[in-house]
Amino acid sequence: MPPRWLLRVLEEVRRCGRLRAVDFTLKAKEELIGLGLALNDDDACDTLAGLSLRDFAERTTSTLTGEFMYVFTPEVAGLRLYVKVVLRRRCVVVSFHEQDEDGGADEI
Repeated sequence: MPPRWLLRVLEEVRRCGRLRAVDFTLKAKEELIGLGLALNDDDACDTLAGLSLRDFAERTTSTLTGEFMYVFTPEVAGLRLYVKVVLRRRCVVVSFHEQDEDGGADEI
C-alpha cells in the first residue's frame, strides 16, 4: 500500500492537470518545446492528469526553498519523461524533459 501522502499528492497533481491549474517555469517551458513531440501546455496538463502510482519516482526537498518536489517518470509517445512538480496554490512544473541517464535532477 502506498503512503497516504503519495495518494494525496498524486490526486492533487492529477486534479491540477485536469483543471489546467498548472504553471510552468521558464525552464520547463523550454524543455517541453525541446522535446520535439509537438507537445504544448495542454498536452503536458493531460500528462499530469493521467499520472499513476507507477509513474512516481521520488520525493525530494528543494535546497533553495525547502519545498517537497515530486518526480514522475511517465512514458509519452515512446519516451520516458522526467517530470518534476511542486505543489503550491497551483501545480508548478519545474522540469518536463526526456529522462536522461542520471535521472535528470535539477533544483528550484
